[in-house]
Formats: sequence, C-alpha cells, structure tokens
Amino acid sequence: MFIAENIHSTLRSEVDLYLDEVRTILWKPPRSLIMRGVPPQVQDRLRRLADGPVRVSELGRALEAGAGKEKWARVLDTVGHLLEHRVLDDGDELMRVLPVRQLPWCDVPPAEPHRPVRLSRFSYGHSVDDAFVLESPRAAAQVLLTHRTAGALAFAMAQPVTPADLADRLGLGLGVVSQLVGLLCGLGLAEAAHPPKPGDPDGSEPVFPEEGDPVLDQWDFHEMLFQARTRPLSAPPHRFYNVHPAEPPVMAPLPGPAVELPRPEWAEVHRRDPSLTEAIESRRSVLASAEEPLGAAELGEFLYRVARVRSWYGTGPGLYYDWESRPPYERTSRPYPSTDHCHELELFVTVGRCADIPAGLYHYDPMGHRLEPVGEKRADFLALTADISRSSGARPDIHFTVVARHQRVGWNYASIAHALTLTHVGILYQTMYLVATAMGLAPCALKNTGDPDLVRRVFGLTEFKEVVVGAFALGAMPDRLPPGIAPGRWQPVNE
Repeated sequence: MFIAENIHSTLRSEVDLYLDEVRTILWKPPRSLIMRGVPPQVQDRLRRLADGPVRVSELGRALEAGAGKEKWARVLDTVGHLLEHRVLDDGDELMRVLPVRQLPWCDVPPAEPHRPVRLSRFSYGHSVDDAFVLESPRAAAQVLLTHRTAGALAFAMAQPVTPADLADRLGLGLGVVSQLVGLLCGLGLAEAAHPPKPGDPDGSEPVFPEEGDPVLDQWDFHEMLFQARTRPLSAPPHRFYNVHPAEPPVMAPLPGPAVELPRPEWAEVHRRDPSLTEAIESRRSVLASAEEPLGAAELGEFLYRVARVRSWYGTGPGLYYDWESRPPYERTSRPYPSTDHCHELELFVTVGRCADIPAGLYHYDPMGHRLEPVGEKRADFLALTADISRSSGARPDIHFTVVARHQRVGWNYASIAHALTLTHVGILYQTMYLVATAMGLAPCALKNTGDPDLVRRVFGLTEFKEVVVGAFALGAMPDRLPPGIAPGRWQPVNE
C-alpha cells in the first residue's frame, strides 16, 4: 500500500490475528492466510496493527536494516489486502482506503500542482453501510470518502482540474490536496493528463491516458465492472443462509389447464441419434423453418432431452408441491449441469406454429413435462410475436425466452450469482443446440431478447427477481439452408 506521514494503517475489523512461535495466521472469513517463520519483532508489529491505526512508517523505523526490514516489507506486501488505511488532516479523517486485492507497498508522490487531473471514466460512487464509497474496476482498492471535503474533492474531479485550483475551491492546503489527488491517481481512480508536448499552444485541452487507448476504448463501464467484480474469489459463501429462505428448485405451478407433452421412447432415440462427434461437427445456427411446422412429439422430445427434471433431492414423496415442507436448499438433476444443482433457469415458450399445440404463450414445467398457459390476452401474444420478429428478423415456429430466478442462485453465491447464471445460459444453449442437431431440427441462439418491459408484462415476471437472460429459436429444418449457412460459402481450415 502507500506510505505517508499522515496515513495511518490497521488490520481490518473483520480480520482476526493469531500468533504462535511457528505460525502467523490472519483469518478473514471464509479463508485464512498462514505464514511461517515470521520473526518475533515482525509479529509484534502485526500485533500493533491489530490494536488500532498506526503510522506504518513508524513501525519500520525501529527495525534494523537488513533481514528484519526485508522480512517486514515482504509481510506487508503479503497482508496488504487485509489492511485499511486512513488519511488524516489535523486529526480529521478524510478518506479510508480498503484494498480489494494485493497492493504493492510503496510511496505515492503527490500530484503536480498545475497538471490537470480528473476521475477515471470507470470510477463510480455508491453508498455502502452508511458511507460513500468511490471505486473502479481498474482500482485495487475502494476509497471511503469519510469527510465532506473529500466528497467535494471527488465531485470536482469529474472534469479536468488542477490540484492548485482544487485547493483554492476547497480551502485546503495545497500539500494536502496534492497528496489526496496523488493517492487517487496511484490507486487508478483518477488520472493525470499527459505533459504538454513541445509546441503545444497555451490553453490547449489536456489529453488523458484513457483517451484513445485501444484496449480501454472497447470496454464499456458496466462490462468492465461486471468482469472485475464477479471473479469466484470475491464470493462470500452462503451470505443469505438464515437471512432469506432459499427459493425452490422450480417455479410453483401456474393455474389453468396445462398441455401434456409427449415423452420420447429411449430405444427409438438411441437407434436414430447420431454420435456426439457427429452432432458437434454438424451443428449450425439456422434461423429458418420448413414449410411444415414442428409437431408436439418433436417439441416434447426436445424439451424432455434438454430441460426436464430427472430427479430431485430434498423432499419426500408427495411433498413436492407442499412449499412449506422444503428443507433449506433443494436440488434437482437435469440433462444440463448447473452449479450446485441450482438450475435457476426457466423456459417460457412462445408457440408460433406447432402442428398439435395451439399458438400462444406458455411456461415449461420441467417437473410435469408440460406447457402451462401464461395469460389469456390475444393482444399480448400478438405484441410479443411482433417484438420477436423485430428483434430477431424472423418468425420462428418456437421461441424460448430464458428467464433466471436470481434468488435461486444468489442465495448460495452472492456477488458472482449473475456471472454463474450467464455461464449456465451458455451450457443450456449448447445442450439445446446438440439435442436439436441430433433430432434434425433448426436451432438458433438469439442475441436480442426483445423489449424487456413487454416480456416482463406478458409473462408476469417481477423485475430483478425473474431476469430475462437469453432467447432461442427452434423450427423444423428447411430443405434449403439460407445464404451464409450453406457449407459452400465457408473456406475450410481444419476439417
């Protein structure tokens, strides 16, 4: 982390320190950091960090030069992500730095007084536990703006400004402002403009490193944030255990008469199915349908092989629909894998053409292997099919809207739940593609899921509880493939 005379550091409140002659253990749920061979004088300095804020520079001064100081520096680098650092001015705390990953231990120079600075376009602020936090997916730390002066400084840095101008606006000393701005720049929350080039006219617009960067230009803010904050190591396990009840493994049955779907004969399936290799190698995305639509037998076989519940764990016979009798977390087994058997994905089916099933809107019940009608308004069906046509450029016989019940996976995997859901969507898509290919059908994953407000209203979804995450089209394979799909238009590379 960063060394300065007005920065005080301490172990974070959620970290417990255990010391003995052999081991130094820092425990931050759900994992521990264990170091061996830490000298007693270094252990003593860790103990002082655990007791409360202290200048780290003072802790290092008393160590003799040589092995002791080198060991202390290595320990600081190792435990840096478990510390917090408070920036003080005349005893008032202005900022608190909370590392979110390993930080090198180094001095950060103050910002140059007359060099323009600004917040990174990837920085953002939000409220956490009654504090205002500034962070960025590019930064290795969060910064709590614990004083209104720090908040005003961050607000003013939304546009280019020099530290000298900031000091005048805020009524602070230039030294303090330069150090605060230098700290934000060192953490990656802000950036300083490139020095002016020889020959640049006075008053020319400052140029910042993020501008025109070929890598950063192609990252949108929300995509970079999602990438940075959904890595598995950042996931606190079972955060909502005994806080919220776990969602059941499938949706509760919808009212009204359901359409029972045919079930395939496995002997016939095994007889006619191609090998896995043949299915993989012949897979194509085909957003077209034959003149004759699918039949109920084909749709039933497809859904049975893709998404049915094969077995479940956690309830006794006859208790499945007794929603009050569930254990803490029920699980199901289905043809496609899902993390910890979450299986949070639901299939809502828009039947445009099917030989034996009335056109309409349905939900697939994977327990009963049936289609449950959703809504009764003809206008909703027409509005949704028109939206599907606009968003996909086609009128598929069967359109699947993939919906994730977020609480089902979020209960178990907070902070990485949606990332896992998108992984599950990819797994489901591949299963749909391979089953459709094996059956000789025309499958196509769609990149556009349609008008979100319309989809929610038509299917009766609750925003953020049931999230639309995918769309997939299915039809009978046409006799002739559309241009762009036919094999002759592709140049072989590795056949």
